[in-house]
Amino acid sequence: MIEFYHLPPTRSVRVAWVLDELGLDYQAHEVLWPVRERQPEYLKLNPAGTIPTLVDGEVVITESMAACEYLARTYGDGQLTLDPGDDGYYAYLSWMWFGEATLGPQLGNMMRYGPSSPDGRHYPDVAADALEAYRSRLPVVEQGLSGDGFAAGDRLTLADVSLGYALFVGALVGLAGEFGPNTTAYFARISARPAFQRATGGAPA
Repeated sequence: MIEFYHLPPTRSVRVAWVLDELGLDYQAHEVLWPVRERQPEYLKLNPAGTIPTLVDGEVVITESMAACEYLARTYGDGQLTLDPGDDGYYAYLSWMWFGEATLGPQLGNMMRYGPSSPDGRHYPDVAADALEAYRSRLPVVEQGLSGDGFAAGDRLTLADVSLGYALFVGALVGLAGEFGPNTTAYFARISARPAFQRATGGAPA
């Protein structure tokens, strides 16, 4: 049985979304925050105390997109992934890592150091810089998305899981009104998916 340690709206949302899209059976465990104070036993699995952690037999993965790819490649039978030679493969790679490496750090700093910091560490200058960096990258998303499909073709892939989560957190911190029309339409399609709704706990999109 797959075991999954989860706490919305952290990056564990991505893994919950993939588990549900693939229709996999798993046992979910809620992680209490802050981990080191409230759930020190979790550190035996994940010494960094980050969220999520995925356990599948002897496999333990603590990086969200790595866990998503593991699940899709192991159990997905071609769902959610593209391979070299497939149409849209390079867009798939680009958007998957854009969501994680370009938008992700800005989102992390906004949430970690903004007014709603879970640790009470409010650094307004850091949060403001992160907010501006996130905003400056939204035109890339707007220009790159068009039509009524997904990020890398006509079906959901891990590129959408990565990018869609980054837009979800942007919406959570009040930036949905700054999304362009292509981005707004895309995010509406993504966030309406039942698996997304369950993964986020029905959080407003």
